[in-house]
Amino acid sequence: MAKIIVSIMLIIIAVMIGCSNNQSWEVRSPDGNVQVYLTLDKNKSLIYKVKYGDTPAIEASALGVSLSDTDFRSHLTFLGKSEIKPVHDSYTLTSGKELTCTNSGNEVIFSYMNSDNRHISLVVRAYDNGIAFKYLLKSGEGDSSEAAGESTEFNLPVPGKAWMAPYDTIARWAPAYETFYREVDIGTAAPPDKNGWAFPLLFNTNKLWILISEANLTAGYAGMHLQPVCTDGKYTIRFPEIKEADTTCTNKPVFSGTCSTPWRYINISTTPAGIIGSNLTTDLADPSMLNDISWIKPGIASWGWWSDGASARSFQKLKRFVDFSAEMGWRYSLVDAGWDRMEGGDLKELAEYAVSRGVGLLVWYNSGTLNTQNPERASRISNAEQRKAEFKKLHDWGVKGIKVDFFVSDKPYAIQLYHDILKDAAENHLVVNFHGCTLPRGWRRTYPNLLSMEAIRGSEAYRYDRLYPELAPAHLTIAAFTRNVVGPVDYTPTGFSNRQYPHLTTYAFELALGVLFESGITHFCDDVDVYRAMPSYVLDYLKKSPGVWDETRYIAGAPGDFVILGRRNGDNWYLAGINGLREKREVPVDLSFLKGEYQSLELIVDGDTGTTFGHKIIPLGKNKTVAVTMLPFGGFSGIIIK
Repeated sequence: MAKIIVSIMLIIIAVMIGCSNNQSWEVRSPDGNVQVYLTLDKNKSLIYKVKYGDTPAIEASALGVSLSDTDFRSHLTFLGKSEIKPVHDSYTLTSGKELTCTNSGNEVIFSYMNSDNRHISLVVRAYDNGIAFKYLLKSGEGDSSEAAGESTEFNLPVPGKAWMAPYDTIARWAPAYETFYREVDIGTAAPPDKNGWAFPLLFNTNKLWILISEANLTAGYAGMHLQPVCTDGKYTIRFPEIKEADTTCTNKPVFSGTCSTPWRYINISTTPAGIIGSNLTTDLADPSMLNDISWIKPGIASWGWWSDGASARSFQKLKRFVDFSAEMGWRYSLVDAGWDRMEGGDLKELAEYAVSRGVGLLVWYNSGTLNTQNPERASRISNAEQRKAEFKKLHDWGVKGIKVDFFVSDKPYAIQLYHDILKDAAENHLVVNFHGCTLPRGWRRTYPNLLSMEAIRGSEAYRYDRLYPELAPAHLTIAAFTRNVVGPVDYTPTGFSNRQYPHLTTYAFELALGVLFESGITHFCDDVDVYRAMPSYVLDYLKKSPGVWDETRYIAGAPGDFVILGRRNGDNWYLAGINGLREKREVPVDLSFLKGEYQSLELIVDGDTGTTFGHKIIPLGKNKTVAVTMLPFGGFSGIIIK
């Protein structure tokens, strides 16, 4: 009898141990180095943590979503999980930091039930360079549901450093991801006049570099940011602000049937190279929706607004910029706000002229998400019927693309509008550049006609922000490791002349930005006469700039300090370096990554003063390290031709 009792007790203990084990799960990357651990805590709330090798990257962090009619943040019961599904992705981009992208990961789908007998699934992927997860939601039977809240956290080990930008204060033209990037300690609260922190977030902790952002934000969902308070390194998801743009529109996604949240991903590396080289934003995006992309052409554009805000209202001034693009061999010329009040000609005539010069015209529009002083003009984009008619007219005139501005919201209706614009533009063979917009979340893969997005405090700030000259150098070196990583950056670089608030950066610093910031369309922002007055080797460099890259290489630097990148087009490498500090420095440029025989490096560097250049040709022998001197807030550019 005693033996029977002991046997029963052993069976009960074994069952209990088995149940306990069933409350913890693990997903590993193909190389086994990245590990995601899931568990249900005492409240039956879902918790995850991430390791890179033996090093904690993300400590115990909450997961969970609440809907308007049920809650998945606690009292969950595990239902089951899928088999491990290997994910092998290989695709080609029209523009990006590299055009041919590959990645491999392991995916597992976990299913849970809450106390209302409603189901939720969590999709988890582990890649060799990070992890990603998303929720799969289902509305109530026959009803719609609202995604009312999230408990999703990113709990970073402390102490450590963070580089990020606050989510904008609500204003007429904000939020638009245009605040300054800054360095803070992990766990520092966002400034009190801001609405939290914005993606992407970059951290250096436990000798790891970690970048966190969102990808594959689908039509009708909301773009997220982070709560302002992040005590002890615990960053929590936050929905768009209710006061953004049209306050009659909800800031929470409403859906019927099934719904997928965006992927939230955590890119992990032991060096900055693994962050800068990551393509997780597009790896996680839906494949291209377009069958024919032969008409989509990245390139360089001239642009009159930065040097002359009234240029779009003058046919003759705009012709001048079209002519300059033709002279420089640039693909595009951008016509900015005010073209509907053009004197001396109209847009149709200008488009015809541009076609005759072999230049593609890009045309500015207001998104219509805000109440404007000209509702008719705004409705050209926000109203579906008028938008389709407008895009067809542009196509018939030979216009090649549009710049759509002032979305100022991450609410679901604004996200829906982004997708609608991209689809309708593609039907009329128009490339797209978004301004006053949300952060890139992988759409350039799904809609290859999306060539650029602003979402940065860019060079136009020299026209209105007295703080910009002082803060720009450090801000831009940080942006190279953050904003530049997640998608195209329409910084509108290479402005040599001064606007209302003069540059503190050197000419060589400004020249380097055209390569440093990747964009499917690079808008060189200065006046025609300013460029023509530059030394011949600078003008020749601007003519050679391809604006599209086959490969990107981190060479050296640290956020807030300095950065040196290399970008390859065909066999030729272009170098860009900027100094974020107010001190002269000499930096070694390691070119050992070069494959094959390269004879020489052409360098354009700081001259004796900030408004002069130096120019030299350096033979490349067996020693592939070149020393370059940068002035305070200086920089350099280089071309290595095979």
